[in-house]
Amino acid sequence: MKIYSPQFQKITVLLCLSADADPFEITGVKDTELKLWACYLARKLTDASDRSIAAFFKIDPNYMSSKLEDLAIEFLVNTEGMKFLEMLELAYNRLQAIPTTNVK
Repeated sequence: MKIYSPQFQKITVLLCLSADADPFEITGVKDTELKLWACYLARKLTDASDRSIAAFFKIDPNYMSSKLEDLAIEFLVNTEGMKFLEMLELAYNRLQAIPTTNVK
């Protein structure tokens, strides 16, 4: 089952652009640090369930939940990582504020 989410896609694009990464590093089958960051942002910035986040990013929901707790603790001591996430959050919120119109 393919999950479509514009919010998750925006998070993926923002991470790819800022980390100079391939989208497959985030949405592929291998669990990577960038995938966990994307899940962290999706959990924080959207009202999506952990189940839908895990389905989109192809990660086991229980594993994701455990790793996101570890990541939250890491961000308490890793100020550079936290600043990077704050920058991504700001960029995401600015993208969300852009009005969308149908172009004919």
